[in-house]
Amino acid sequence: MRLTEYTGLLIVWGSVLLAALSLHEVQAMKTHSICGVWGCGPPTNALLAIHLSWAVAIWPPLLYVPWRFLWSTLVLKRIRRTLAAIGIGGLVTITVWQWIAWYPDATELQKDFIWHRCGFVILTAVDWPFLELLAAAGLLAIVPSKNKPVVVEDESMPESVGLDSTTPC
Repeated sequence: MRLTEYTGLLIVWGSVLLAALSLHEVQAMKTHSICGVWGCGPPTNALLAIHLSWAVAIWPPLLYVPWRFLWSTLVLKRIRRTLAAIGIGGLVTITVWQWIAWYPDATELQKDFIWHRCGFVILTAVDWPFLELLAAAGLLAIVPSKNKPVVVEDESMPESVGLDSTTPC
């Protein structure tokens, strides 16, 4: 049963990933819509294809595995924090780099658009899935988890006392 489930999921996952990568061939979006004094980006269809491909590659396993095996709330919280830290850290690094590398060489007209430039570089930095990791941290909040209660059995107590993992011992 599990072999069928895993095989089917891998086939669906691979098919959706292939479909996402195929978006670069859509003729209706072949324009360079992200252009300005801060730079000119790739065609919209290519940008969408890469961002969607990162999302398809990262999100399904990241959501399916914890759901399927009912990971604990603590583990999910640590994963969410790690993903958020990596995503935010990457976005901050890109922004700082633009202030260090691009801003000093920019013309006076371009300097007024530093935040546009930062957003532009973040959006077109498809080599690193920082936006997708940040979104994955948010999506992971909806994954059900198990919160195993610790049951303390004591003969002197009338009934078992359940403590959850957030209660300090």
